[in-house]
Amino acid sequence: MDELHSFGKVLDRNGVVLCYRGQLSQAVTETLGDVVRERWKRDNDANLARSVFAVFIEIAQNITHYACGNDGRSSTSPNSVDGTMLAGSDRSGAYIVGGNYIRAELQEDIERTLTAIWGMDKAQLKAYYKQQRRRETATGGSKGAGLGFIEMARKASHMEYHFEPIDRNVVYFTLKVSVA
Repeated sequence: MDELHSFGKVLDRNGVVLCYRGQLSQAVTETLGDVVRERWKRDNDANLARSVFAVFIEIAQNITHYACGNDGRSSTSPNSVDGTMLAGSDRSGAYIVGGNYIRAELQEDIERTLTAIWGMDKAQLKAYYKQQRRRETATGGSKGAGLGFIEMARKASHMEYHFEPIDRNVVYFTLKVSVA
């Protein structure tokens, strides 16, 4: 029980206004997204609130699409997976952080996608988005097209990520997107 107060202090020092760890279903994502949107709408301009909300939803959807259990198996329910979400602000603006277990075999593709899109300017991101959209339509699916990552990059002032190996089959993927 004593640890909760200390944990709260850590959250305060880091400007965290929302911290969630647990099942991320569509309903939970919508509820948390509403909290984030209202929090930033109250204290900031509408454009920033929309961008923060959009990034929050994209990170939550990223968790839903790529998450696996810490044993490397897919979630027992395709509609609800475990993840961690933080929303906060610091000197550079708002930030959203999401983390979840993913299959280790996905790391290389995710890292390649993030490295490529972060090196693009706004015009290149727009063109790449359209290209990937056409690819998604042609293949009949969205998983792997990276549209969510592209959308986040279009709104981001900064992105960073980390992969923490758990074992040979699983890594913990953390993505932080700052929005100014």
